Amino acid sequence: MYHRTIILYGRAENVKPDAEGCVTVAWKDAVNFADMAPHMLQGEYESAVVVPVNSTHGSDEGANVRITIDHEQTTFKGFVATLWCHDRRLCDEDSLSVTFDWVAFIPCAESLT
Repeated sequence: MYHRTIILYGRAENVKPDAEGCVTVAWKDAVNFADMAPHMLQGEYESAVVVPVNSTHGSDEGANVRITIDHEQTTFKGFVATLWCHDRRLCDEDSLSVTFDWVAFIPCAESLT
């Protein structure tokens, strides 16, 4: 049973994907991390919901990139976002960079006994 939800939010600016089309984002990069840090030990990260929003300005290819979250790689350290252009993953060879905002809802365990 959960009794609290940690809400973290942040921005990944001008990020480029790795060879697999992924970007790793650390929780410590959240704008409000210092406020939420005392509660992070109780987080149930495998149940976290991360909502990414592409915030790239303009109408070029970078603004059309979709972002998905790999929930299996969401841990107490952070999350992994995959960048997609149409039906293919972006890779480090693509010259696109993307800016995205994100909000994470992390449920907390009732107690750590």
